[in-house]
Amino acid sequence: MMGDQPEAVDIYAKAPSMNSNTEAPSITGPLVIYMNDQSGNRDTEEMRRIIQAELESAQRPFMYLGRESAQSLEQALTSALDKAEACSGTLVVSGGDGTINAAIALAVGRQQALAIIPSGTFNFVARSHGIPEDTGEAVKLILCSRPQATRVGMINDRQFMVNASIGSYARLQREREGFKKTLGRTRGVASLAAIVSALHQSSRMRLNITSQSRQTSVDCSTLILCNNRLQLELVGVDSLPGFGKDEMVCAVLAPVGVATQLATIWRGFWGRVSETPELNTFVFNEIKIDIGRRRSKVIDVSVDGEACKLRLPLVVKVSEKPQWLVRPLLEEEVESE
Repeated sequence: MMGDQPEAVDIYAKAPSMNSNTEAPSITGPLVIYMNDQSGNRDTEEMRRIIQAELESAQRPFMYLGRESAQSLEQALTSALDKAEACSGTLVVSGGDGTINAAIALAVGRQQALAIIPSGTFNFVARSHGIPEDTGEAVKLILCSRPQATRVGMINDRQFMVNASIGSYARLQREREGFKKTLGRTRGVASLAAIVSALHQSSRMRLNITSQSRQTSVDCSTLILCNNRLQLELVGVDSLPGFGKDEMVCAVLAPVGVATQLATIWRGFWGRVSETPELNTFVFNEIKIDIGRRRSKVIDVSVDGEACKLRLPLVVKVSEKPQWLVRPLLEEEVESE
């Protein structure tokens, strides 16, 4: 069974607050559109036609940039950010989660605004921030919205906008990638991967979670670090006391059998994950996560749906710098306007 659940109010100190008085970058200049033609399975030429029609109708200047054969993705995005900065414009990234995460990793340090036109298979980051997946609607949002200071989570040296995880959920992400390569890039494939992953025996980890020099040990199969309120609302875990703009949520699922894993997936589909008795959740600002009696100091982590390997211990915190993301306002942001 799991150890005692940490008390967020006693253990976790406040992280540096995002300065809401910081002036948002202007996005009245040209739109510099970087398109990743390899993302998802959409018709790129049709997307270009829709984007061009919307922007020409609004009389908004724009330009397209792509990736040269000798460039890495990071180099191509850096060039696009440089171009946007030079013309007092805004970078618009059209791609999947991998492309968008790479752009955010570069843009947040430069404090440049970023807009998104989703074109991947899952569009995890876009959907979790209320950005439409329809190309025309995404362009209309860019034309009528302002950049909003959006919290960025850090896990070691990796940024994440939505969530990061280890254990069974991270394994699901790896298996999903394998299914995509053999069966194609569709959400049906993702659902199939989730079911197949659930039919495996769940992972079992003994985690040491530390903050403010205080350590709590827990047994778990999955640990998810959530940085996005919309995602929490979708799964029904959005009413935790103390959850605010400077906190993230940690969800810890105890080691469970196949039936419970399938039940948890079902509850997630209906937005009722909070009803899972084996699930503990708590609010935090900064934590360190290590695994006892583990030979390898490298662990598989899922970061915003992308699989990667990070070294233990994992240090998780809220970034001091937000990402200026063109997106709809959250309910609490509308109330403060």
